[in-house]
Amino acid sequence: MADADEAELEAARQRRIADACLGAGGDAGGRVGVYRRLVRGNLETIARRILPRTAAQLDRLRSDAFHDWFGRFLAERGPRTAFLRDVPPEFIRWAGPLWATDGDVPPFLPDLARHEVDLFEVDAAPRDPTPSPLAEVALDRPLVFAAARRLARYDHAVQEPGDPVERRVTHLLIHRDHENTVHVKVIDERDLPLLELLLGGTPLGEAIAASVTRRAADASEPPVTALAEWLAGLGETGALLGGER
Repeated sequence: MADADEAELEAARQRRIADACLGAGGDAGGRVGVYRRLVRGNLETIARRILPRTAAQLDRLRSDAFHDWFGRFLAERGPRTAFLRDVPPEFIRWAGPLWATDGDVPPFLPDLARHEVDLFEVDAAPRDPTPSPLAEVALDRPLVFAAARRLARYDHAVQEPGDPVERRVTHLLIHRDHENTVHVKVIDERDLPLLELLLGGTPLGEAIAASVTRRAADASEPPVTALAEWLAGLGETGALLGGER
């Protein structure tokens, strides 16, 4: 049999398997229907655990709205990953653009869902098997940051518990410390260029010189003091580990 024919048969087999597991047709009372409900129920349970605020917002609009959206995702696209933990991020990448144009969905929901995915992915990121050797923080060295981190931008203040979520451009440094606790730090937009340079490996002194921003300080506080306190704040939560050796 030709390779093309084998590939076509394999694709057809995969479609039948996907329909048996995730489809909406067939005998809902038969064995396939029971198995399908188990698979779909397990996937939705995982999605709700990773996206609790997103699910709550949708179900506040209409009972079982999250269930319906997730079912639509399974029927129209379905997971492409072999890992259960990656299904909710795939769901959000599919649903986000649809929510952004759906007048019934709160405008902050795509950002909120993406934030919950960001939190989960930082939390689940593998440990660095070879941590960088550390030295004292110095102007001529790059800084070493927690390996499990993400610098994210949202159009809404998704880190705040308010409902509705306020529309406000927000930059967050999400990272995991050595005790596997996830921290979220709001980054002032004036500090963002400096942080981006530091995260990219630019030595501290060069990053300061190249950056056109400084952390806000009152008239009695020298800028160097404000910078030292800003770096100390990054260190307190384990985002900044030290200097590169």
